[in-house]
Amino acid sequence: MKAAQEAHRVLVSGGRIAIAVWCSLSENPGQAAIVSAVEEFVGSDAAEIVGSAFGLGEKTQLQEFLSEAGFRGVQSVTETRPARFPSSNDFAIGLLRGGNLARAGVEISDDTMAQIVEYVSISLAEYQTNNELVFPMSANLVLAKK
Repeated sequence: MKAAQEAHRVLVSGGRIAIAVWCSLSENPGQAAIVSAVEEFVGSDAAEIVGSAFGLGEKTQLQEFLSEAGFRGVQSVTETRPARFPSSNDFAIGLLRGGNLARAGVEISDDTMAQIVEYVSISLAEYQTNNELVFPMSANLVLAKK
């Protein structure tokens, strides 16, 4: 809410704001599988870090923040596009070794990573083809005027 208020304060009269945020984990099955696996094998604090990018996933909440901050004409659209990875292994390892968890300094042992990769592979089996992992990713774009 404070960020929306500050954006409204510094924006010129008639100015526009556009904010893109990931939808909730329920609409992003790849990341939901990762968060669930991390919670299972690393812990809830680590899972919270991994899932933090999906914390404003309900567009009505973001719309309310902007309206309450004084923005008008608040509109939103949800876009869903395919995310593609060579495999669930590449997806899980890439996200965990190079994402928020790694930047937070959380280290995952090779044994634990193997458990996570297996969990994610099973969770995302319906999205795995012979050649690649393809799952939907959804984001909200919210637009408003001052």
